[in-house]
Amino acid sequence: MRYMRTSRLFAWLAAVFVITQVGFAQTQDTATVRGQVVDQAGAIIADAHVVLTNELTGLRRETRTDSSGYYTISSLPLTGKYKLSFTRSGFGTKEQTDIEFRAEETATINAVLSPAGVGGEITVFGTTEGVRSDSPQTGTRFDLQKIDETPVFGRKLTNLPLLNSAVRPARTQGDLFLNNTLFVINGGGRRQPTFRIDGSTGDDSWGRQTIFTNLPFSALQEFTVLPNSFSAEYGRTTGGAINVVTKSGTNDVHGDFLYLWRPGGIQANAPLAKVNTEDALNQFSGVISGPIVGDRTHFLLAAEYNRQDRDAVITSQLAPGLFSGHFRQPLLLVRVDQQLGKANLLTAKFNLDRFSDTNPADAVSGNVLPSAGRIFRKRTYAAQLSDTATLSSRVLNEAHFQYQLGDPITEFEPVTPSTQLVRPGVSTEGESRLGRLTNDQYQLTDTISFVTGKHNLRVGADVIHSSSGGNGQEFGGGFILGQFTFRANAGCNAQGLQCQPTSALTLNDVQSFTQSFGTQQYHVNDGCGRSLRRTISRPAAISR
Repeated sequence: MRYMRTSRLFAWLAAVFVITQVGFAQTQDTATVRGQVVDQAGAIIADAHVVLTNELTGLRRETRTDSSGYYTISSLPLTGKYKLSFTRSGFGTKEQTDIEFRAEETATINAVLSPAGVGGEITVFGTTEGVRSDSPQTGTRFDLQKIDETPVFGRKLTNLPLLNSAVRPARTQGDLFLNNTLFVINGGGRRQPTFRIDGSTGDDSWGRQTIFTNLPFSALQEFTVLPNSFSAEYGRTTGGAINVVTKSGTNDVHGDFLYLWRPGGIQANAPLAKVNTEDALNQFSGVISGPIVGDRTHFLLAAEYNRQDRDAVITSQLAPGLFSGHFRQPLLLVRVDQQLGKANLLTAKFNLDRFSDTNPADAVSGNVLPSAGRIFRKRTYAAQLSDTATLSSRVLNEAHFQYQLGDPITEFEPVTPSTQLVRPGVSTEGESRLGRLTNDQYQLTDTISFVTGKHNLRVGADVIHSSSGGNGQEFGGGFILGQFTFRANAGCNAQGLQCQPTSALTLNDVQSFTQSFGTQQYHVNDGCGRSLRRTISRPAAISR
């Protein structure tokens, strides 16, 4: 099985580099700048030399204005500030510095050149300092500074969308499977929002509810919530889109380290609790980046570890008290950017997300006793390879290949497998439901951009294949060791205030018994793709 997956992976990688020179893709993680160059009288200046330089990474892109004085430079990484210069024989050089761009947006920077020694003029629209000028699409955008300054509960990436007024939580059993904040946008369903990360899908096609592999919070460069995703490049457009761009390394060494501590004793008592409940969180997070070879090769390493201990209140008279659940989650992101000559920028990225939780969403609480507890686990990985190729001053191609593996995408098993005993209003004891599901996804996307005058035509395609399956006993699945349901008030006095231990009950107190095995194994292959002007197809959701 692993050998077959590895063989397919190399086959896809080979296809990427073939298609890179002739194919079609996505650009949600980059920006574009365009504009027109004229003289003081408003006359067009053709063949002006336009140079754009990233002052932190050394990335250099250049072009010349066409016969109408227009220029366009696309597929620009967001990390770092840019300097844009305009030169033409007989005119003085004009420069604009400290330019910052926004993902999937086109900034307009027009220049007025004057004879040498006489001042010129540059007009800027649509950068991070201004209102978007290339589209009516609106949303909530968090740049690096806002992300650092905004208090986010638990510093969890999937909590960020809730800061948009069109987003509300959608708490369901999926929270148990995935340990992510589920939400709906503009009243849609919780399976409709789509995640994009660095130009590739971040969706989990198994459940299509949330992000496949979480990222360390310190790795975020830009985070945008789009309540209505107009662009077909986001694929499934029945709901909103979440666009995430990660940081990249620069020519300077940068480090950012954080320790977050939330003491367990500062919370208020839970309702009906006679003792104080604690929810203690320790989070270690950090990112370091810098050059490997100046102006050519840069690295970034981000990591995070979450350790949370959370009390839940058991109110059953059989065993009142507290049950402490333990959550552990390491996150890792490694990224390397390599400039291959002047024509190609190659990016390789790997990240992982692993967690275990002994009591997600307080599954053991109320009348559910610790013997009914289960441990939930998830281990997901994502590897991405991207190439931006400058084919000519008017043609540019951007390709992405991504492999995502959930092994398991979700897993849960009883702490102590046993027959379940249900006493309505008194207790639930024992558990034998279990599950282990896996998912692996392959994605190949490509976009080619043609620039002529004021027009920038982009044509793209997206192909995704998802393979999921495993043990299908989810929450509605069968009880392998059976489930006894007792008559109401069995073993209790008439008022129900005093009850005997469950071990004292007999078969005469049983109302019903069920035993089933659910769907032991299933496997689903799902994939689609098509080529259309700025359109992407996605796999349909799997109904469970």
